[in-house]
Amino acid sequence: MLSVLLLSMQVHRTTPPIRRLAEMCGCSSVATVYHHLLALERQGYVQRPSIRPHLFVTTEKADAWWSELKGETLPAKAGIVPQPSEVKV
Repeated sequence: MLSVLLLSMQVHRTTPPIRRLAEMCGCSSVATVYHHLLALERQGYVQRPSIRPHLFVTTEKADAWWSELKGETLPAKAGIVPQPSEVKV
């Protein structure tokens, strides 16, 4: 799930809607995806901006995980979605 979110950030510069994320992950239930996202949020890999609580944004922890996994860095996300440091939870 996290890798799909990060790949979408690379390609589309934003995270996909939950319904689209379910399709991308092969999940038949949007609720399943939502529960996975909540687990990622508890673990510190994603956050939900208070101004757009339906949107999940990746954190620096997720970016570090991706860098370690792929040996590359993610493109800058500035101006596309709020950075985790800009999000007030």
